[in-house]
Amino acid sequence: MFSTSDQVSKMNSRILSALLILGIATCVIAGGFCPKSRHPQCNLSYKINDCCAQSDCRVGSVCCVEGCGNVCRAESDTPLGEKFVDGSECKHGHVFPKKWYQFW
Repeated sequence: MFSTSDQVSKMNSRILSALLILGIATCVIAGGFCPKSRHPQCNLSYKINDCCAQSDCRVGSVCCVEGCGNVCRAESDTPLGEKFVDGSECKHGHVFPKKWYQFW
């Protein structure tokens, strides 16, 4: 037969396992926020995209939309900037605006 201490031990290990899984899931989902944009306005006639997905950035960084293109920035605790949405239209590198004759 099981003693009361064995039952308590099993219950404690289940609770700790559940808390561990919850903690890991929270870290994976949290993702972080973009800090305030350094350059909200861009004086260039083109953009330079360093990232086109969150996976393009290192751990602890987030792909953020800036005035002159998307860049990887260190995560912030507060949502002050604009985070790039995975799946949005994006092209890596220098992106020039279309000329009038390229729209057709």
